[in-house]
Amino acid sequence: MEISNFSSWFWPSLSLLLSVLWLWTLLRQRKATPTLGSACRPVEAEDALKAAYTFQEAEVTWDDEDLACSLGLPARLAQEVAQALVASGWAEEDIEGSMRLTEAGETRASELIRAHRCQSLWPTWPSVWERCSWQPGF
Repeated sequence: MEISNFSSWFWPSLSLLLSVLWLWTLLRQRKATPTLGSACRPVEAEDALKAAYTFQEAEVTWDDEDLACSLGLPARLAQEVAQALVASGWAEEDIEGSMRLTEAGETRASELIRAHRCQSLWPTWPSVWERCSWQPGF
């Protein structure tokens, strides 16, 4: 077999295979990412998740009104954010209306808190990146 014959079918086949794998990976990641709803921005959901984590660590029951009060959000927006947390699987609501974080919600909240702490320490203490799990991408 000549090298030119090998190259004529191998590289296009490899390119096609890698393209299919890349698209499959993108579709899987898209399906795995929770949706937060149209009225709720990711920043508001992350702030609510961190506030809920604080409530849960203090062993205090919380609901959308508590989120509104702690985040300074209008009641309607806090209710939509709380519903988005439930829809994403990060929180659960019981019969009385009080909420609690799921295991996935606690994990995501602790990741956010850790990442934000690392980001806030960056200007004052550059060696903190050695101890943080999140690294800047530059």
